[in-house]
Amino acid sequence: MFPICSVPDNDVKKSAMFVFKDMEEFKARGKDENGDLVINKEQAEVVKLIFDLYLGGKRILGIVKELKDRNIKSSTGKDNWPKRSVEEMLRVHYC
Repeated sequence: MFPICSVPDNDVKKSAMFVFKDMEEFKARGKDENGDLVINKEQAEVVKLIFDLYLGGKRILGIVKELKDRNIKSSTGKDNWPKRSVEEMLRVHYC
């Protein structure tokens, strides 16, 4: 597996969002045929919506409910967004 950020070997709780089966899968996600990064417009709209809702005063659980009410599936294709996923999206991460 190839993590995006370095993950300590003793960390048994590796996020599936950041771990890929092989290097080909890593390269294929979010890149065009030249290997340049590209924005997935559908995902970008959802991320923008989440930030707009948050900046508009909605709390995390309100955002989760709004996403469900709008029938926006999570990145794993589920109807319900985990609270933790929204929290993590709103946090700034540096590798």
